[in-house]
Amino acid sequence: MVFKNWPRIFLLIASFFFCVGYRIQPGTIGWGIDTSSTAKRKVFLSVTQAGKTITNNLPSTDALGSAGSTLTESQLMQSIIDDFNGITRSSLILALDSDSDYAANKTNKRITIEVGSAAGQSSGEARLTFSGRTITDCKISLTDKAFTSAKDYVALVTHEIGHCLGLEHSQDSVWAVMSYFYNDQVYRLAIDDKMGIVHLYANTASDAAEKATFGAACSTQ
Repeated sequence: MVFKNWPRIFLLIASFFFCVGYRIQPGTIGWGIDTSSTAKRKVFLSVTQAGKTITNNLPSTDALGSAGSTLTESQLMQSIIDDFNGITRSSLILALDSDSDYAANKTNKRITIEVGSAAGQSSGEARLTFSGRTITDCKISLTDKAFTSAKDYVALVTHEIGHCLGLEHSQDSVWAVMSYFYNDQVYRLAIDDKMGIVHLYANTASDAAEKATFGAACSTQ
């Protein structure tokens, strides 16, 4: 039997393996990061319930795994910030609004995390504001379900901050907290997520260059 359409089928299969991975919000270039100084590289987060306590079910291998039976939202948020700030080759810096650079640099550089309603059955939702292709504001609404446990909180808030920074849902179910698919073993940033952040906020142009590899997009946005 001869398959006349085999080249088309091959391309379809290849595109699945090589094009799944991080995805960027259509048209966005992220936040207006100015790399001329550390202060201007920052995007600030405001947490409305910083003192709220959450049951700590993080594994012992996590940085906060042995930090006590409960954690505050502020502790969990700082650990999420540290995760984003630890991405190699990213020019982006996240900071809480208690940061000394906040007052002078907060304009169009603020993410607010509050308790509210979310679309559908979601436990959280990110709502972005744009000026042209640049993100200028983002509000994350969390339902009460987001505070069920530390692990749920970290996974959900990391995911929603990813949206606030310009990432869309990834099709990777293993190496991405931004995935469409829930995986309780992936609750912090994974390889795919970090590649997306570097693409949007690279230290240099060469850091942002894409290659057709597993977990990477096949074209620039």
